[in-house]
Amino acid sequence: MIRRVFITGANCGLGFELAKQYIKRGDDVALFDIRFSQQSKHTLRTLSDDSQYIEFFAVDMADTQTLAVQVNNAVVAIGEPEVAIYCPSTTSTRNIESLAKHSDTNNDCSQQANIIRTLNFSALIRQYLTMNSHLALITSHDPF
Repeated sequence: MIRRVFITGANCGLGFELAKQYIKRGDDVALFDIRFSQQSKHTLRTLSDDSQYIEFFAVDMADTQTLAVQVNNAVVAIGEPEVAIYCPSTTSTRNIESLAKHSDTNNDCSQQANIIRTLNFSALIRQYLTMNSHLALITSHDPF
């Protein structure tokens, strides 16, 4: 049974590993991250077969307007998600970690940014979820 799966933070880390598993199962996936390396794209594409949709959407989850456009683009490309998984982007987390080394105020800001990204994705994706769809939020209020 082919599912339509949306995954954030899919360039590396947990989001990347989840993407690999869903692609290997034969599901269609829309992948979101702040940016994608050519190596990540190549690795994920080589796991798919010719009948699968693997789509990449570069977006910062904190940018509500661009995120709304990219989620809509993903729905147009592969259909409404049956599974949506929010994983924090490790690319964004690395930037947050470097800021947090300088002060506790930056740590508070990074936690707020993580919460905002989580809320943005969940608010935008919910409108596309049906009764049998699933939303998983993998996040931490303490990204360190």
